[in-house]
Amino acid sequence: MSFDLSPSTLKQLEQSLLSSDLTTEIDETQNELNELDQRLNISLSEQYKEIIQFCTSLNETAESLDNLIKLNDWTNEHLISISKNLEADLQEYKNTVEIEKNIDKFTKTLKSIELFESTIIKIETSTNAYEIVQGVKSLENSILGFKGLNFHHKFNSKLFLVKSNTLKATRKEAEAWFNQNMSIFESFGCDYLTNLKSLESCDNLIFDPKYNYHKDADVQKIYDLLYVYSSLKNSKSLIDKFNSYRQVTFQIDDKNLNSALYKTIGFFILEFYLLEINPLFDLKNFYKNILIAMINHIKNIESDVLEQLSYIIALKQVLKDLKFQTYILEDEILQLTIFYFQKLQADIENIKDIPDYIEKISKLKINNQDIETLMIKNIDDVLLKHYDAEDEQYEHLIDKIEKDYKNFTFRAVSKYRREKSKISEDINSKYLNTFDKILQIKDIDQFHEDLNNLLTAISKNPNSSAQLKLLKDFSDRKLIEKDSYNADAKRALVNQLLGSKLSNIKDN
Repeated sequence: MSFDLSPSTLKQLEQSLLSSDLTTEIDETQNELNELDQRLNISLSEQYKEIIQFCTSLNETAESLDNLIKLNDWTNEHLISISKNLEADLQEYKNTVEIEKNIDKFTKTLKSIELFESTIIKIETSTNAYEIVQGVKSLENSILGFKGLNFHHKFNSKLFLVKSNTLKATRKEAEAWFNQNMSIFESFGCDYLTNLKSLESCDNLIFDPKYNYHKDADVQKIYDLLYVYSSLKNSKSLIDKFNSYRQVTFQIDDKNLNSALYKTIGFFILEFYLLEINPLFDLKNFYKNILIAMINHIKNIESDVLEQLSYIIALKQVLKDLKFQTYILEDEILQLTIFYFQKLQADIENIKDIPDYIEKISKLKINNQDIETLMIKNIDDVLLKHYDAEDEQYEHLIDKIEKDYKNFTFRAVSKYRREKSKISEDINSKYLNTFDKILQIKDIDQFHEDLNNLLTAISKNPNSSAQLKLLKDFSDRKLIEKDSYNADAKRALVNQLLGSKLSNIKDN
């Protein structure tokens, strides 16, 4: 550090040197130097102190860093320890899950074994062929799940014993039933049943003790036979189902077995059940001719048109319920339905006949959207064909249609409402103000003359009847007002003249 003398000090020194009293100036300078030296020492002491404090702080920081390094090392060791513990816990969890899986598998196996045993008991105590066959199928499926077990061969032995003890007797029962009833089912045109009857020799292998060594036995054919035996020996339920869709029910007895109707019902049953057990089973080569026979039977039946229509609707509904593929004859069935509706329409000569027609077809048990839509269209066609907006009975008929068939749109109803609306608008725009002024005339003779002239003019218009009725409604409302002059006399004249005009329109 250096200290420079100020200009004033230098000047004083110069003056002192020039003066005679040099000693005094030197002393003062010395004092000033001493003071500067003292200040320098103080400044140096403070800076040394700061340096010492900084060094001390560095030592403390170094110590903290050492502690931090030690803490980091300890943390790493602790994390490694935790990681090892987690790995051990994870392995333990995996072992637990594996044990639980084994327990679940063991539990399922026990349940399968229990089901296997209970199924055997059910088979041995059952007298129903279908239950026996289904039980055997269930046992075979269960054995597939036992293949991984060391003792699965024991279940094969049990299955063999069940087949030997039950199916053999069931087959004899089935064959006896089949031989007894084959003549009935032959009339259904189903060659499949005929094929089932002639069991080949290899089919007997299913009952042979050496069956496990013979893989060429057609087990499914046996099952199909037993299934048909159990399922078809009572067809009354589907016959009742068919009858439930008909307007006129009837009972089928033995003499009807060869009728086209009964053949068709039996055919439905065969198709319905056999398709369940064998998806490849197909009767397309047979069912077209059978359905044609059924349709011809309906055409030739001696009954009224409504009953024939009921038959064809019932046929279509049963086909739908059994998910029967009828696309080959779909158009023919539809055309026949339309034909019967048209025959019913042909009996309608005037508006008075329409309510009976609607009541008849409304009684049909229709659960088919296509047929229902067709029925609505036919009602609509009849209403349009005999359309008469001025007929009171037709008006009541339109109101009833709107009430009974709220979810359907009828062209006749829409047309009727449009015309009524237009008539109302015409009355309002052309005649209502004039009619209102006439009702306010106090002179009764003048009222009569003006009213007659107005009603005569309106009577010459199209839809005059509806227009006159609207004026009648207006006058009834207007003439009950308290300030109406000669209301009773005017009301009598309005009723008289309107009645006369409406009567003339009706006669013409």
